[in-house]
Amino acid sequence: MKSDKIFISIAIVFLLAFFSGSTLAEVKSGTMTLSPRVGGYFFDSSQGLNNGTIYELGIGKNLTANLGAEFVFGYIGTNTKDSDTYRNGYIFRVDGLYNIMPDKRFVPYVVLGVGAITLEGETRNNSGLLLNGGAGINVFITDTLAIRGDGRYIKSYFNDFEDDQNNYSYSVGVAYQFGN
Repeated sequence: MKSDKIFISIAIVFLLAFFSGSTLAEVKSGTMTLSPRVGGYFFDSSQGLNNGTIYELGIGKNLTANLGAEFVFGYIGTNTKDSDTYRNGYIFRVDGLYNIMPDKRFVPYVVLGVGAITLEGETRNNSGLLLNGGAGINVFITDTLAIRGDGRYIKSYFNDFEDDQNNYSYSVGVAYQFGN
């Protein structure tokens, strides 16, 4: 039920953005971006964790109209499958973005990045390396504000690369473009 409400809300936002008046929006070279997002995080079944909600904040720089870099902090709230113990997860990433059509109102992009993940445990924290890749879209509703959505494949490595997981995430939020 909750996921239906989220889907309907997202659909309404995208429809409003699509049918709002035309803008001269585009990705502008040299600008900074601030992008808060929320979404879902899907853990590999071997991790013994239920899927959770992820909250992300990205701070980026458009190096050119096509290329950008972004630092991302993410928080994942989840619980264990066997004991229903609440767990916190933290993600730190550096991502490179390639905007496919930066001079349009609808700007699809691909992303690759590297970072770290920490999952808090009952007796100790488990930290590891993560690699991620995915695709998304920015839909500009003004020349500085866009609705942003993306999906990612996340490969995480723990215990000196002996333990690896295949995770997935999606997120929806806004991207605010400022400065030059």
